[in-house]
Amino acid sequence: MSRMGTEVTLEQIDDWFKIGKKVKVESLPRSKVGGRELDPETGRGVQPTRPDVFIPPYKRHVRIGNPNQTAYAHHYQQLDADAMAHHNPRDTLEGAMGGESEAGDLEQLEQESMVSGLSAVLPPAGMTEEEAVQVYNNYNFSHKYDPELSITQYREEIVSTIESNQVTVIQGPTGSGKTTQVPQYILDHCAGQNRYCNIVVTQPRRIAAMSIARRVCQERGWQPGGICGYQVRLKHIILDEVSTDYTHSTHTSLDEVSTDYTPQYTHIILDEVHERDQESDFCLLVARKLLRTNSRDVKIILMSATIDSQLFAQYFSLPVRGVLEPAPVMTVQGQSYTVSEYYLEDLHPLGDLPLLDPGTPGIPPESHRLVQRLIKQLDVIEAQQYGADDNGLSLKRGSVLVFLPGLSEINELDELLRQIEHERKLVILPLHSSITLEEQCQVFRPNHRGTRKIILSTNIAESSITVADIKYVIDFCLTKNLECDAATNFTSLQVQWASQANMAQRKGRAGRVSNGRVYRMVTRSFYADYILEYGTPEMQRCPLDQLVLHVKVLDLGEPKAILGLALSPPNLDDIERTILMLKQVGALASLRSGAVNPHDGRLTFVGRVLASLPVDIRVGKLVMLGHVFGMLDEAIIIGASLSLKSFFARPFKKYLEAYRHKFGWARDSFSDCLAYLNAYNTWLTHKETEMFLTGQWSESQWAMHNYIQLRRIKEVAQLIDDLKKRLAMFNIRVPTGPAVRRSTYAHTPEGQLVLKMVLCGAFYPNYFVKGESDEEEAMRFMSGRNPFTTVMVKGLPSNQGALYRENLENMFSRCDGVRKPKIHFEETRAYIEFVRDSSAKHEVSRILPAVYLAIRTRQLRLPLELQLLDADFVRQKMQQQLSIQQDCNTKALQRLRTNRVKAVSDGAGDMGDKMVQQVALPTPHQTIVPIYITEILNCGHFWAHYGDEDTWRELSQLHQRINEYRGQNLKPLPREAITVGSFCLAPFEDETREYYRARIEKLDRERNPTKVQLFFPDYGNVDWSDVKDLRTLESQFQQLDFQAFECELCGVKPSAIKCPNGRWTEEAKQRFVRLTMNNNLFAKVYSIVHGVLRLDLYEKLAGTRDLHINQELIAMCYADKAEESLVSKRDHLQREELALAPPRTPFQGSTLGESHVEFSLTKDDMAELRSLVRKRGSKIVLNGPWNPYEMNFYSMTHVGRLRAARIEQDSVNSVALDDEPHDSTSRMMVAAYVGLNPSGTVMMARDTTIMPNIPGLPALVTLLFAPSAELRTDPARTQYTGALCGLGWDENTGGPALPDHDIEIAFDVKFDVEDLSMINGVRIAINIAVGSENSVADWGPDAVIKIQTAARDKLLRLIKKRREPKEPKYFARPHLWNQVAPEDLLHPQIQEMAAGTVLLNLHCGIALNQTDDSDEDAEKTRSKILIEKKKHIEELHSKASRSVEREDIECLLCKEKLHSPRELMLHLATRGHCQQEAALL
Repeated sequence: MSRMGTEVTLEQIDDWFKIGKKVKVESLPRSKVGGRELDPETGRGVQPTRPDVFIPPYKRHVRIGNPNQTAYAHHYQQLDADAMAHHNPRDTLEGAMGGESEAGDLEQLEQESMVSGLSAVLPPAGMTEEEAVQVYNNYNFSHKYDPELSITQYREEIVSTIESNQVTVIQGPTGSGKTTQVPQYILDHCAGQNRYCNIVVTQPRRIAAMSIARRVCQERGWQPGGICGYQVRLKHIILDEVSTDYTHSTHTSLDEVSTDYTPQYTHIILDEVHERDQESDFCLLVARKLLRTNSRDVKIILMSATIDSQLFAQYFSLPVRGVLEPAPVMTVQGQSYTVSEYYLEDLHPLGDLPLLDPGTPGIPPESHRLVQRLIKQLDVIEAQQYGADDNGLSLKRGSVLVFLPGLSEINELDELLRQIEHERKLVILPLHSSITLEEQCQVFRPNHRGTRKIILSTNIAESSITVADIKYVIDFCLTKNLECDAATNFTSLQVQWASQANMAQRKGRAGRVSNGRVYRMVTRSFYADYILEYGTPEMQRCPLDQLVLHVKVLDLGEPKAILGLALSPPNLDDIERTILMLKQVGALASLRSGAVNPHDGRLTFVGRVLASLPVDIRVGKLVMLGHVFGMLDEAIIIGASLSLKSFFARPFKKYLEAYRHKFGWARDSFSDCLAYLNAYNTWLTHKETEMFLTGQWSESQWAMHNYIQLRRIKEVAQLIDDLKKRLAMFNIRVPTGPAVRRSTYAHTPEGQLVLKMVLCGAFYPNYFVKGESDEEEAMRFMSGRNPFTTVMVKGLPSNQGALYRENLENMFSRCDGVRKPKIHFEETRAYIEFVRDSSAKHEVSRILPAVYLAIRTRQLRLPLELQLLDADFVRQKMQQQLSIQQDCNTKALQRLRTNRVKAVSDGAGDMGDKMVQQVALPTPHQTIVPIYITEILNCGHFWAHYGDEDTWRELSQLHQRINEYRGQNLKPLPREAITVGSFCLAPFEDETREYYRARIEKLDRERNPTKVQLFFPDYGNVDWSDVKDLRTLESQFQQLDFQAFECELCGVKPSAIKCPNGRWTEEAKQRFVRLTMNNNLFAKVYSIVHGVLRLDLYEKLAGTRDLHINQELIAMCYADKAEESLVSKRDHLQREELALAPPRTPFQGSTLGESHVEFSLTKDDMAELRSLVRKRGSKIVLNGPWNPYEMNFYSMTHVGRLRAARIEQDSVNSVALDDEPHDSTSRMMVAAYVGLNPSGTVMMARDTTIMPNIPGLPALVTLLFAPSAELRTDPARTQYTGALCGLGWDENTGGPALPDHDIEIAFDVKFDVEDLSMINGVRIAINIAVGSENSVADWGPDAVIKIQTAARDKLLRLIKKRREPKEPKYFARPHLWNQVAPEDLLHPQIQEMAAGTVLLNLHCGIALNQTDDSDEDAEKTRSKILIEKKKHIEELHSKASRSVEREDIECLLCKEKLHSPRELMLHLATRGHCQQEAALL
């Protein structure tokens, strides 16, 4: 690609974009996919020998406990040791790293420094040492060290050891003062000698770096940011040249090597080195290399409470007279206060002890109960020393810190301790990274008098934070570690036994202000036999992406040669897999075929940019692709949000409200990423337009109300600024402008689609497709009710559900918040039907938000508990219900016997529903009716009333009676009657202000008590009105039925061409308005589904011609043809069947005419029920809620095909419902991150985005962003049937390079050469935009915009193209590369231009055989088709007359699927089918 940047001019690229010509293809003499030799005998490529099941090299060896995995490192370590011992740096790494120039600049500097001498640490450029030390005069250095700290007595010894040695190891117990005091000792010593010093102290966690720096400044009376400060990724508070700088270890390791290896610091203190995280170990590696290059004057100090001192001392060995001597170790003895250790057997007097399984780390229920009793026992222990009050509680109570492995364990113990919370006066506080910062800060607040603070924490409290008043530590001896699964390379949080080093750290949390105790919930023997002394370093169990990329960008040589010198070298297989992953992302150059170096690769421009960004490599790729398609600002916001802790608040035990707000921020995009974007842009807009200063809420109030963590969203803003600065160094810039003008394109449906495609490209191959939905099963499951508005719960007492109606209404009101749901009962099941908001101005989602929230309650395991009623009362009411049911069946013999019950009460709201009914919908005999549209909700979705003269006359007469005296004679509506669902008269302003019949939809008594939202059921309009303007709907105005009914066009759905996000756009709605409003319309009724007319709409034009609105929308590219749902089809067939029978009672549609018994409960009944519920009795827990359209997703990758997939609980898509179950198109989801559950059986998708339901989209997306692809054809090679996508073929191994991530796709739409050319066109645009550093640096703003616009246009043309659906044909040998003969490959001619380093290689086509039939052959074909159709008709009639078994049957003439012989018989009698038969025969 670098060659492309110099050879292709902007004019040539612009010409290529404008012409839009197809990419030419030509036959290749050799396969570019496989690179195989041609077999002269067969004419095909030579097939390599391979086993039946190919196992990639990085999976052929056991990882855990296998010494061979790190044997490679011995070679490099020996070379390094020999060179150091003999002072011959030329032999150190030169040969090991491949000779030539691979060793990089670091080795050259190493040779020069060790041979020719060493350089001292100098002050900043332009300043002498005398000038630098003048800063000491600005600060007060008179300071008395705390004598109670055990480290104070070692001060002189520590300073002397550091001065005398290059490396010093300091080991001291937690709380001894190492972190805060040692840097002060050094600084005071240098200041006393008037000597320049610059100290850096690394911390493994950012919060520790900031808090410790503030603590030191507080001790010395200094202001942070002067001589003492801190720097982390987003903050840098340090000003003076002479300083003590507390920093995060990631920042330091890169900072030290990024300035041409010139030493900046006189002293580097690496703190908490026992944690062995990747950043700390890499920091050790860099510090060690720093000592051995040009910086022997730099002092290295390693510190920890639980360090393996000999290991670290040996690692920093230095040559003394030809012998490598380990670094000196100083041990600080003593602790201010004693912390006594207790084990599980010491708690035997409190109850039975649990049995622990060393191989299954976890917490038995007995352990939780034991801790509950222990916390109660602490008062007894303390009372012996301090005395007790009248309740037996100690007069002086210490705080308790409980270490648990995760949030679920915190929840379990929290529920148990809540049982004694009030009795023992406990203040229970969770401490977990997912809770809000405000909740985290509560742990630092002092206890209220007489209370005991119980902190339930993960290992976040182990070393990052210190709570001073902790007296007791209860340690379950467990931790959660991030582990990389050997089989999949996906990470998962595994519960493991903590190490003895971790437990020592936890013990140190107590005893800061008084003697303390630690209770370890394991036995002494278990601790000695099964608890490891130290844990596994992160470098040996976590992904190595960032480490390898840093090694490459620093040009340190071959990654395995450098990482082999780490304190604990990573496994060789992990390095090999990481190299392949970086090639897949595009950070390292990947070849289409040929020999692949498994341990190295050439760094690309994309890789250089990714390495410069302090984010995950996939987030970096998101930013790069955002730049390509002109969505850089949005990509940076999303990337920054994904890189930090989520700014969406998730308060403890308020998970449902947290989900509600995050779901709202997604704005029906079904994307976590877009939820971040929407929330951030809203906050930024309010901030920049000063709405927080002039609006209703302050910034903090707004954040709290919207479940936003203000501090964290500000951290995101800081990271965004940092990313923009780093990208600007590569000439990648965001267009400037106010927030109110920014990102307007991203909020359009087209912009959202482009942004979702960018997400797909960034997070390849984390792709999933949904499983099929079974509409027939859904109908049975919901007993015919609408799954889009209804959920089902199970477990009620049989046929007693009606008695619990009020309980269920209150239980599920939290899901809606406006109107109580309707409850239907059937045996032990209850169907909770939420009421659709008629006030919605436009349809966004067909499924109500309340349904999502109801399903979420089940996932959160929120208890659905019912108090059982008195048995005598139940018996009495059940007899009443039975008599009502028998009476109904006697009076209406045509009604089916039923056990369906609808419970109603005699309250005002429910009676209001019975006052006036909706006008009767068209009967089966009324197939064509005139209509008049009164309100348009969206394209194809509207309210209307009949357009006949009678309807107009009746409405006019009613309107005149209501407004006879301009409403002055109307009675005001009593305040007690103003409830949601009540009917009234209300004013509506059109040309004049007059009264109409209305229903109250919404009330807001808190914020706007004087206003109500109204729905006008005669017209479908919505408006707001003052409460004082409402009038009573008297009986004289109730005689006429409500005239408006809801309608939808049948057989259409939004088109990807003009509605690219799968939703009707505003442009489509306005087009529909122009086609229909005030026009002479009539409707051909297809079906009635849940009270909504589905119809074909026509405009009556002059003469005999009619305009079919449905077809017109399709012709104008606003709509595509769509299959009707099963419910709609069945209702259509039933209407056709009933049309042959005599007219009967008004027809409301098959799904609404269900049989049920109305069971009325009086006010006295309800009062008695409430009194009975208050009585103590048994409880039952309901099962659910459930919905049949909950979507299941399956991974598209080879490694995930046999694993289940689940969406993480924090995602907006944790509840994913299929709103188009009748559409067989594969629907796709992309995840920013994919991990595994602890058992390794389920793939966990995090930060997900569900893509629009566009035909063929999964295949197009995969082909668009996969590094390589090999197309599939049918055996006759007449059509493309699919493709294998992945990293390609590895000639060395004779198999796929990265088979785990290969994706085999089968096309479910017609795919041709034009589609392949369009895909290659987009890939070329990506390569042009980011393929070369030289080209990107040369582009000016105008050129960048031109390239971005062209890339975006090409992408949209690809996605918007209408493709004909087809039945997928699966390849006979899936997941096998090199299945195409070399002579059949077609190669894009433009590939010659793209030689070099590119992000995406262009795909090769396959030469297809042409099928040119002669006229004679064509006639034979037509005759054959005619014979087959006639035979098909005979088979249909045969099955309709003789078959009795239920089976799915398809009528090929009418393209209708039928589900039983009865349905088939009815279909054969329809007019449409009869016409088809007549035309054929």
